[in-house]
Amino acid sequence: DAGSVTLSAALNFKLLGKKLGKDMKKVQDAAKALSQDQLAEFEKSGHITLCGHALTADTMGLTRKVKDLDDPNLEACGNAETMVIMDFTPDDDLRQLALAREVANKIQRLRKRAGLRQDAPVQIWAEVVP
Repeated sequence: DAGSVTLSAALNFKLLGKKLGKDMKKVQDAAKALSQDQLAEFEKSGHITLCGHALTADTMGLTRKVKDLDDPNLEACGNAETMVIMDFTPDDDLRQLALAREVANKIQRLRKRAGLRQDAPVQIWAEVVP
C-alpha cells in the first residue's frame, strides 16, 4: 500500500556544503519540513527550490520508510516502483546453517594449517556436548 510508505529528504552535504555555506542549516531545516506531496513532486520533477537555492537529484535524494514498521528485525528498502521488506528474525534453521558454515570454515583452516591438498582425504569426528 503506497499510503504506508513515507518519504524523507536526504541532502548531499558534501556537494551542498560548499555551495550553500552559511545557508546550509536553513536549507536542511526546510528539507525536513517538506510535506509528502512536495517530496513526491520533487521525485517526479527532479528539482525543487528551498530558501532560494535550486536543488536537484544530485544534491537531494529521497529515502523511504514504512509507517509503523517497529520490529527491529524488519528492514525495508525500495524505490518509486518497488518496496522490499526483509525479515531478519533469527530462527532455528538459520542457526543451524550458521553452525554448519562455522564448522566447515574451521575444518578448512585446520586443513590449510596442516598443509593438506584440497583433494586430500581426511577423517572427521564430532561430538555434541550439551
